[in-house]
Amino acid sequence: MRGGFVACTGDDARRLEGILKTLRWRRGGAATIRNERGLAIAMFSDPREGPSVDASGGLGRLTHGCVPGPIGDLQARERRFAALEWNGGLLRMTRDPFGLAPLFYRIHQGETWVATEIRVLRAVGATGADLEALEAQAAFVPFDERTGWQGIFRVLPGSTVEIGAGEVRSINRYWKPADMMRRFSGCRSDAVAELRDRFRAAVTACYEPGSALLLSGGLDSAAVCLVATAAAKSPPRLMHAHFADAPETHEHQYANAVADAVGLALQIVPGELGPWDLGAELDQAVLHPAIVFTDVCAEVVGDRDRRTARRAGHVIGCGKREGHVGLSALGALRYALHRQIPRER
Repeated sequence: MRGGFVACTGDDARRLEGILKTLRWRRGGAATIRNERGLAIAMFSDPREGPSVDASGGLGRLTHGCVPGPIGDLQARERRFAALEWNGGLLRMTRDPFGLAPLFYRIHQGETWVATEIRVLRAVGATGADLEALEAQAAFVPFDERTGWQGIFRVLPGSTVEIGAGEVRSINRYWKPADMMRRFSGCRSDAVAELRDRFRAAVTACYEPGSALLLSGGLDSAAVCLVATAAAKSPPRLMHAHFADAPETHEHQYANAVADAVGLALQIVPGELGPWDLGAELDQAVLHPAIVFTDVCAEVVGDRDRRTARRAGHVIGCGKREGHVGLSALGALRYALHRQIPRER
C-alpha cells in the first residue's frame, strides 16, 4: 500500500508535520499539509493510491487506496480502501471488508488521531504494551480492535467507527458475509462449485502478469500457483525461501513438486534468521496479533521469509503486513466472498 497519512482533530500543523516524519512505509514524494474544517492532515501521497483529500457537502474527506467518494459509495463498490469523513464535530472512519488498507486511531488529550501506521500514533505521546490484550490474543480470544499498544486501536475490516467529542460513539459492521451465506439455497455440490469459481475469479483478479509467487510448499500457495499459472497469459516467477539452518522449516521438496507440476522453474532464495522484535512486529501488524502469534508459532521465520520475498517486487504469497502486497489461499477466499466478484458461469 503506497502513500500514508496522519490526521488529527486539532490544528497543530507544525506538530503534525513532525509526527509524519515517523511514517515508515511507502513515502510518495514531498509531504502535504491540509486542514479541512478543523481536521489537520499531513500525508505522503502516491499518484495512484493516494491518499487524497476533498471537501463537499459540508464534509471533509480523506480516501486512501481508491478513487475518492462518500463512505457509503466506497463500501458498496471498492475492494481496497481506508476513508475518513469529518463534519467539524463527528469523525467517521471506515475500511474495506478484507483489511487490505491499514487504518489505526488513538484518542489523546481530547483529540482524535488517525494514521496508516501504529508507530506514527505512538509518537503522539507515551504509551506502553497492552498486556491484557496481548495475553488474550495469544490465547486466541478475539480482541481484534486492540493493537497490543495501550490506547491505540485498529478500525476493523468491514467496519465503521464514529468518534465525537473525544470519545467513541459507535462501531458498526457494514459487511456481514454470514448473512449472505445464510441466503445460499443450493446443495453441497453447488456450494463446492461456487467456491471453486469464486476462488479462481479472486486469484485471476488479483494476479498481475509477471508477478513473483512465493511457494511455501503448503496448500495455500500451491492452490494459488495452479490457478494463476492456468489463467495468466504471462506465467509467474516461482520463488521459495529456504532456511538452511532451520531444518524444521524445510519444505523445498514440496515447492519443487508444485513447480514441476506446472512446468516452471523454481528459484530458491536463502533466508535469514534473526531475533524476534515484538515491538517492531506490533508496529507493523495490520491484522490482530493473534494472527501474528500464529505465524511465529507455526513458521518461526515467517516474517523473514516474506521480507526476502519482497525483493522480487510484487509478490503473491502469504502477505499479512503493511507495505506488502500478497495473496494467500485464505486471503483469496475472503476476497471471493465480496459481492463484487462475478461468478464464472
